Amino acid sequence: MFSSTLLHAADVKQGRGHNVSHKAGPGVRTHNGKLLFENTGYVAFRIREKGRKPPETVNGAVRKGWDEKTGIALFEVPADQDAGGWKVAGTAMAHAEGLDPVPCFAEAGSGWVVPTARVLVKFRRGVTRGQARNYLLANGATEAGFHWVIENMAIAEVVSASESIGLAGQWAGSPLVQWAEASCFREVRPKLIPNDEH
Repeated sequence: MFSSTLLHAADVKQGRGHNVSHKAGPGVRTHNGKLLFENTGYVAFRIREKGRKPPETVNGAVRKGWDEKTGIALFEVPADQDAGGWKVAGTAMAHAEGLDPVPCFAEAGSGWVVPTARVLVKFRRGVTRGQARNYLLANGATEAGFHWVIENMAIAEVVSASESIGLAGQWAGSPLVQWAEASCFREVRPKLIPNDEH
């Protein structure tokens, strides 16, 4: 699937292992069957002011990476705190720093996942550009954030990152759409670690 072209790997060091913990509960199932849970080791925010660098720390949470283009910054919550408990005081402090909360998930068997406000959509053969554009704009895409990548594939921006996973699932169910996937930042972990010294 071509959606990997929108997935960004932030330059994040491996945490203490608590970065993959998550709250027990039903989770959020994406349209392609992956199960996402609320992350209890990381929190994410979007910087309100374009071009502004996020603070190094917010209420003890340390910035681990950020993407200047989207304005999304990832913070690791101190190991002795749970993200849910941290959010009570930390979110108010982050808001005062010019940061708005963005969902941060833990993917079952993997690391953190932070959706952006963009969705990659591939339309079925025979669907015209006009039909595709009208469908997306009538179903949550913004006019300014819509553009074509190739002939039958578009990137659609939605109002907020918290909507992108749900809208991707909704759009994937349309007879006009072959597939749709939310653009996300993901923790990338090596599958193999070399055991030689060189």
